Amino acid sequence: MGDNQQVEMDDIMLAMDVVDTLRRRQALVDHELDSASREQELVSKVKSIYAAQGIEVSDETIAAGVQALRDERFAYHPPPPGLLTRLGHLYVNRSKWGKRAGMGLAALLAAWGIHYGTVTLPQKNAARAEAEQLNQTVASSALTIDVSADRLQRLRTQLQQQPEPKSKTLRATAKATRRDASAELNKAEQLLASAKKLGQIDSLPDSASNADKQRVQQQLSAQQKLLQQTNTLLDRSEQKISLLATLDRLPADLDRYQQAIDDIAKETKAKKLATQLHQAGVTALQKGDIDTARIRLSDLKDLLDQLQQDYVLKIVSRPGERSGIWRYPEANSKARNYYLIVEAIDRKGRKLKLPVTSEEDGKIREVSKWAVRVGASAYNRVAADKQDDGIIQNNIVGIKRAGYLKPEYQINTTGRAITQW
Repeated sequence: MGDNQQVEMDDIMLAMDVVDTLRRRQALVDHELDSASREQELVSKVKSIYAAQGIEVSDETIAAGVQALRDERFAYHPPPPGLLTRLGHLYVNRSKWGKRAGMGLAALLAAWGIHYGTVTLPQKNAARAEAEQLNQTVASSALTIDVSADRLQRLRTQLQQQPEPKSKTLRATAKATRRDASAELNKAEQLLASAKKLGQIDSLPDSASNADKQRVQQQLSAQQKLLQQTNTLLDRSEQKISLLATLDRLPADLDRYQQAIDDIAKETKAKKLATQLHQAGVTALQKGDIDTARIRLSDLKDLLDQLQQDYVLKIVSRPGERSGIWRYPEANSKARNYYLIVEAIDRKGRKLKLPVTSEEDGKIREVSKWAVRVGASAYNRVAADKQDDGIIQNNIVGIKRAGYLKPEYQINTTGRAITQW
């Protein structure tokens, strides 16, 4: 850079400084520039200001600064408003609004995460679980259709293989039973065909809509209802086929059980009861009433089991278990009913579970322990026996021997009992 260029640059910088000085002393400028005739006085005052600072400034430089102030050569004029200006302001001020924007964005992300974790994700999991449950039901329903179809064919084959009974009195009954079983199988086949007509239900994706789920659910509901009706008919038909298989043996079974009871019974009452049950079964067969005949046969079996039982009734006497209870009867709250809690032990030391009728509600329950009603004196005697040393010495209430219907009681009791306390 040459000397002339350096001088020119210094003059420009000095002129800019003059303009800056004049702006800081705006009151002086406003007063002196108010009239063109006083401009020279302004130049002189500015010159004196610089002279006081030890700076020599020519009149031409000061005059140039004054003229530049008039022309606003070194004044800042903001850019006109517009998109570029706004973008520029945003960029310049990015350190201010960027932090707030970042915090806002972080808050939005946190809110989204909370909503996703507490609402969106559980909803997706629930929808997935619902779809999986429906798909499992679809698979189960399809399997049930196949199983029911196989069972239907198997029962048809079994029905065709049943022979005619030898007894002429049972042939009419067998024919009617066969006809009913065949009709039930035919109806079951129709229902099964209707279930198949609903079509193969496609598995649902996790993203399946509620409308698709509802459609599948309705289809499954209709299909399962048909399958339930189908299996009910198949059960009834299977019972009839089972009856046909044993129909020819019913007369012989009635005779056999009646004879077994007559052989073991040691009391007339048991033999008479067996004779009555046998005759009722035979009469039912002659009338074609197979159901009644089978019930009487079942009664004979139960009677034989009862006569074969051989056990001892013992009072329960173990640590932590009660040996007796008492209650107020409903009809008389001033009286008490006393009971001893017993259990049946056979000859091998095994506890038996027996059917016992409760005198409180009349229900028969299979129980391993029950309470036999006794008098107050017997109750108090057992209580005193247990309180003595914690052990009941005389713990036998009764003995049930084979051939007899009921136990032979060793204490005063009617044999009435309760099964719950």
